[in-house]
Amino acid sequence: PADFSGPDPLWRDVLNAHQTRPFHVMLGGGDQIYNDAVMRQTTLFQEWLDIKNPHRKHEAEFTTDMQNELETFYLERYSMWFSQGLFGMANSQIPMVNLWDDH
Repeated sequence: PADFSGPDPLWRDVLNAHQTRPFHVMLGGGDQIYNDAVMRQTTLFQEWLDIKNPHRKHEAEFTTDMQNELETFYLERYSMWFSQGLFGMANSQIPMVNLWDDH
């Protein structure tokens, strides 16, 4: 039963099909990963999110420190998710075009 849970069975099938008839591209229709954790696992961005006054929020400076915090967060998240298991292997073998889905 453990062999039938999680994402690897699907990606095993994709990779097996790719071996016999290579795919030109994988299309990601959005939601490849969820990044809601950015609201909990950052400091400076969290402080900006906590600003209630819309005018103050709009006028708040996007600092270099906040940019670095967010770039580090997203680089680490994407690196983690896109390198795991057979999904990571598929990413390394089949070109991908992904849609950004912000709901």
